[in-house]
Amino acid sequence: MFLLFTFITLTLAASNRQLFFNYQNNAACILINEPTPFTQLSFNFQLGSNQSIPLVIFNYLDIVNFKNLPNFDQFLNHTYLDVNKFITKDVEFNFQTFKSKSLPEHFESTIIQESGEYNYQIFQNGTYCIYLPLYTFDETIIHPTHYYATMKIEHEFRHVDLYHKFSTNLTITILFASTLLLLSYFNPSIREFQIEKLTIVKQQLVTLLFGTFAFYFLYTINEFLTLFAIPSDKFYSLSEGTFGHAQYLIIDKWQKYTISKIYFGVAFKNFTKPRIFDLIFAINVISSFVSDYLIKIDSTDILVNDKPFQILKQSILVPGFYKSVLQNVETDGNKLTLEVASALQLISGILIQLITLIVGIKVYWKLKDRKLQAPILQSLLLHLITWSTFVKHLIYHLYIKISIRGIFDVGELLGVIGSLIETYQVKVVSLNLVEILLLWFIWTRDYTE
Repeated sequence: MFLLFTFITLTLAASNRQLFFNYQNNAACILINEPTPFTQLSFNFQLGSNQSIPLVIFNYLDIVNFKNLPNFDQFLNHTYLDVNKFITKDVEFNFQTFKSKSLPEHFESTIIQESGEYNYQIFQNGTYCIYLPLYTFDETIIHPTHYYATMKIEHEFRHVDLYHKFSTNLTITILFASTLLLLSYFNPSIREFQIEKLTIVKQQLVTLLFGTFAFYFLYTINEFLTLFAIPSDKFYSLSEGTFGHAQYLIIDKWQKYTISKIYFGVAFKNFTKPRIFDLIFAINVISSFVSDYLIKIDSTDILVNDKPFQILKQSILVPGFYKSVLQNVETDGNKLTLEVASALQLISGILIQLITLIVGIKVYWKLKDRKLQAPILQSLLLHLITWSTFVKHLIYHLYIKISIRGIFDVGELLGVIGSLIETYQVKVVSLNLVEILLLWFIWTRDYTE
């Protein structure tokens, strides 16, 4: 009965966790929960001529059995080429176990000598590491270099990151709902849905708050359906492609645009917006979309003992340069597009900030009444300069970014990283919420009269 249920589920659900390997990115560790009798790591190797690709796959808990099997961070340093070698000049493995230990049952070490598929069966929960070690015949030239491999995890019961994504979006939804309830207590117009009675700036900000709440509410419902009602990989990929990308391309950009309008004088009569601003903002959005579309990767940057790594899908540990490796293997046309899009995104982002600051200062000088000057001056000093330029980034680096110290234990790291990323994402969104509330309290009065 269990096998029948599993088979039916797997016709709908399949993992979208995939990896790319080459001589630059030749290691990864993966957290696997709830494997089915059919769960496996499926590789597709493309080799150059006369290339031999060593492949090692093991459960991370088994690393204690070996004298010369390096930890993940040590493997990335390539120290195994000089010290504690486990691969010979003849491209053969020479693993050494402690006297009381033997080779684990599901420890895999093999030499891939031709292009094609290779599968590794997963039998139990755990953290599994994949090494494709380098080797040398004469201790000068490193091999192999002319190959690449793709790997996907097939026939998983559920997406590992779904639980944390659901919890993250639920927390953010509650956060914005609570904020709206608190503001509506002091502003009856909000709970009566008579937004037009609020000041113009508050109208802009409360619309942004309602829009963000609605987005995360729908995102949460979507994750709930994926978890408990529609365990379909196509549905999951479609929903993540929609909500995941929209979170940055719509919600974050909407907040940036709304804030810029405040400095253009939306609160005052004769409000005029610089004509060039919409063009620059459109360039920023389009370039962001292009970069996001070409490099489809759900990653989080972390520091472990001050060394950079990336976490994919909240469950896969890869080197900190993994995204750069993906960019390097793109076609020449895509590489050029990415370079142009990244440059436009950076330049347009700086221009948006500069135009907002310059126009805000101009609006301040044009106003004759000191009472009218007060909020724009407070915004410039407290928000645009102090908060946006200094305080926000300081808070991020001190309290939000994920930095871990201690013994480099991959199993322990991947066991808790989902919760750490969940907290990280809630904190990042909370920073945006604090920014909205800061402007809300600065622009309390109606300055259109």
